[in-house]
Amino acid sequence: VPAGQHVVQVRLRSEGFDQAKVCGVNLVTGKDATVLVSAQRGGMTLVYQGPPVTAGDSPVSDYFSSVRTLVAALIGSAASAVIGFVVQEALRARKSATVVANQNS
Repeated sequence: VPAGQHVVQVRLRSEGFDQAKVCGVNLVTGKDATVLVSAQRGGMTLVYQGPPVTAGDSPVSDYFSSVRTLVAALIGSAASAVIGFVVQEALRARKSATVVANQNS
């Protein structure tokens, strides 16, 4: 494998178990880099040990950045919907109170 930044994907399949994980690695000539794979009954983990992966250049960090952006957009949309609902209900309650007050006058 040539030196540079790469993405390692490990897929483990067995009866009743099928899981894949990815991690970024940085291969530097003359330095060790290790990916430790730990599989247990409930899941699998990958741990990279080696030269640091540059955050801006890693496809893995780009993936997580995209996921983070998507989650932020979903949370923002949900918050906007909740605020809209609360305001609408407050206006509806205010209108009902005004109608009741006018009928009692």
